[in-house]
Amino acid sequence: MDMYILTLLASRFLRSNIRMSFKNTEKCKKDLVELITSVVNLGTLQYKEGQVLNGKLTFAHGQIFGLAGKYVLQAVSDHVYAKPFKSAVSDELRYALQFFRDRLLTGLPRSINMATRHTRFILTDACLEANLTGGIGGVLCSPKGQVEAWFQLKLEPNQVEHFMAQLQENAIAELETLATVVAMKIWASVLCSQHVVFCLDNDVARFGLIKGYSKAPFVTLLVRLASTLCEEAMILPWFLRVASPSNIADFPSRLQRHPLLKTQKMIAHNVVLAAFQYALEFVFRPHK
Repeated sequence: MDMYILTLLASRFLRSNIRMSFKNTEKCKKDLVELITSVVNLGTLQYKEGQVLNGKLTFAHGQIFGLAGKYVLQAVSDHVYAKPFKSAVSDELRYALQFFRDRLLTGLPRSINMATRHTRFILTDACLEANLTGGIGGVLCSPKGQVEAWFQLKLEPNQVEHFMAQLQENAIAELETLATVVAMKIWASVLCSQHVVFCLDNDVARFGLIKGYSKAPFVTLLVRLASTLCEEAMILPWFLRVASPSNIADFPSRLQRHPLLKTQKMIAHNVVLAAFQYALEFVFRPHK
């Protein structure tokens, strides 16, 4: 075919709303569902079988939109390469496999929309003081870097104490992750089918969001919720570190004013509180 024609077709494709989707075949899903069910019912997973399962899960995960399955792959790897090796399936691995089995049947296909060229930016932050007061904040910016909306939420001592009682440690990484999840929940409809750069200044939270899991259990649960929100809204996320002095979200997280954060662009308190409570209900509900 003439090069000019190829170039013309490619140009039209890039300007179109065409969406290409990739999904697992029905046979692949059926075979993997049967394999997962067998492991769950048997309650054991041998080393070689675990390697085979890990490979099949990795391939299937590649055809499903989002990062929600990453923690499942990590759970299987932790089982296979544990020293000393134990064949018994733990409660965490059993739940992870059941989660993946359900996701395999209901998860959205991995898709590419060539019309998605705009990128929005969200900066989030959280603070936690020694007197057990705290707050979270977020700022939504347009592709040109202009502030479109922002939110803040003050955390009362009883709420922070609840975190500390659950975690038995400093909860700042969890609160930083929570701020990002709240932002996703609030602006999901605005971010639908778009590239979004999430900027935060806590590496535990950022790496957890990138990998899809964390050594901190609470962060892993929040990351799982973040992945689900991204899948539902077809958000294509990128997680970037921003230096704290450059993070404008530091102001609303501390209930401070900033010239760029106009009152008329502030998200209503009841909307923010609803998103916050939604995240907490997900995290603290039974996951076994």
